[in-house]
Amino acid sequence: CAASHVEQVQRRLRLETVRVETARQALDLYSSVDSEVLASLLTHKIIKAQVAEGLGEARMLLQDWLVILTSKYNEHLLRRRDPAIDVTFHKFQCMMMIPRLVYGMLRGRLLDPVLVSRDERAFVAHLCDSL
Repeated sequence: CAASHVEQVQRRLRLETVRVETARQALDLYSSVDSEVLASLLTHKIIKAQVAEGLGEARMLLQDWLVILTSKYNEHLLRRRDPAIDVTFHKFQCMMMIPRLVYGMLRGRLLDPVLVSRDERAFVAHLCDSL
């Protein structure tokens, strides 16, 4: 009687951990923002809010997010005794496109409550969700 030979296939997942230095101050964080990654994360967050809570709530969430970011940004800058309030993030080149991005999202096909049909909005959300 021949011994039966059974082969077993195993799938393994190799994990690699890397230690990354964290920002010590908020200003260090602002200077290292990747605007493309921020745009992608914000788009996904808004799409989820739109599906869960509706179009109006998604628009309000986006507006509130920008207001809170601007206020915290200026709070950290004013600690440095800067007299003017900065709403354009002009001290950090990587963050200058954020207000335009939010404005574009509010006026674009994803969040426009009037000019865009539900089918078109769903199509745009699907395209954006695949980013």
